[in-house]
Amino acid sequence: MEVAADGKSPAVEGGRVATSSATYARRIRDEVLTWTSMRSWGSTAPIVTGQDSLLETAEVASTVALGYSLVPDAFSRAQRSTVRAALVSKALAPACWGYTNRSWMVESTSNWGVVVNAGMTMAAMVVADQNDAAAGAVFAQALPRLRRAVATTASDGGSPEGPNYTWLVHRYLALVSSSLLLSYGDAGGRQVPRVPAAAQHILDVTGPSGETFDYADADGAYIRPYLALWNARQGGDPLGDWLGQRLLDQRKVDGLLLLWARPETSKPTCQPLARTYESAGVAMLRSSWEEDATWVAVRGGSQVAGHRHLDLGTFVLEMDGRRFVDEYGQDEYSLPGYTGPLGSSSPWRLTTEAHSTLMRRSVQQPPTALAPLSSPTLGPSSRHITVDMRQALQAREASRQIVLAGEQVTTVDRVRLSSPAELRWSAHTRASVKLAREGRSALLTIDGRTVEARLGSSTPGAFRVVDAPAAPRGGRSNQGWRTLILDVGTRPARAGTHTAATVVTFVPR
Repeated sequence: MEVAADGKSPAVEGGRVATSSATYARRIRDEVLTWTSMRSWGSTAPIVTGQDSLLETAEVASTVALGYSLVPDAFSRAQRSTVRAALVSKALAPACWGYTNRSWMVESTSNWGVVVNAGMTMAAMVVADQNDAAAGAVFAQALPRLRRAVATTASDGGSPEGPNYTWLVHRYLALVSSSLLLSYGDAGGRQVPRVPAAAQHILDVTGPSGETFDYADADGAYIRPYLALWNARQGGDPLGDWLGQRLLDQRKVDGLLLLWARPETSKPTCQPLARTYESAGVAMLRSSWEEDATWVAVRGGSQVAGHRHLDLGTFVLEMDGRRFVDEYGQDEYSLPGYTGPLGSSSPWRLTTEAHSTLMRRSVQQPPTALAPLSSPTLGPSSRHITVDMRQALQAREASRQIVLAGEQVTTVDRVRLSSPAELRWSAHTRASVKLAREGRSALLTIDGRTVEARLGSSTPGAFRVVDAPAAPRGGRSNQGWRTLILDVGTRPARAGTHTAATVVTFVPR
């Protein structure tokens, strides 16, 4: 059967979905009605108040709005009234409380601000025909805040909170953008800023292995290209189409991919080999776009985002399709202190020690530190990116430079401090590690492929290897992880300062 939506239909072009059986429509209807029968969408309290978590509320509201709009003919007249009433009382009323009281959940410029305001906009669209006052009040408050959140957290296609939150932001931007455009035409489509770099960011932040750079609070999962696909539908971006088709070819299927993906036979050509994303706080270099290319990514930017780690300067490295330097990524949110202030008492994966960066021994990066990234410098035989590490190391001068020359990658760290200090260079890996040349070299091996880490001739000291600490109770396992460490002391220098420098080069064997 063909099921047609009435009113304002979020997300689906023309408001029509073809199905082979009424079974699907009944299943959607039953699930929507189950949600509407719940006491609250953001709290378990007996009485719904504005203190409900508006994030959960918005996620449920957008789901109910989309499900209802897809199959309204499956609902009786009374059931339609029930759904609309639930959207008003369980979503729009708490949202209006949040707007009136300037709740941080609606004012946020992180993923919260995108999800909450996009979800409430979708809910308002469904009830607009019957309750213009409630819908209009939400539109007037949600859309300006949504635009502000997009400008802050997603303007260059990524998120400072990591790829998991890039995926979340992209999903809600795709849903609300398509909803507004398809229901209200060009005027509706202009209500949410475009993010034209969405597809390019996904491609750049994904290594040849298929894993993403799991900076901040992420786990390396692939970013589903919802926004890239929607952009492709509007402007013919072949890269977005290619990303969607690649997932379908890998049998990673979901509804939006089936609705929006269009077949593409080849990857678009002439992609850049180096790029910096300032808003997301990441930069990437690669030797080519072949599957065995060398690819390195580094973290800079800000640690002020909602979901973050003390990870400025951390890098990941792939050679020959394997990730030789990696990030532990996120842990369980239920761990004590996981969502609290960052510092030495935070769960280990959030601390500076858990990242492949340069740090003062046992001194955490300040949680408010900034680490600006340079634009890629492209030379005739090499390219590099520099991270300003002064605030991260609380130094007079400090920088981390990542250099890619051919298939070799070098980290160059320079620090000038006001007092003596012990520094620690580290690289986390799941490779086996064998030290050589009295610790001046380390052989990292994965699946029979080996990369050698070499200390520069002027770099003092020797590598050592330590196993990862045991995971906290209830946390994710660290088994199989180890850390390559170089301990470096500062030396007296001019004007009473103390300096240190390290050079480490990774060479495929």
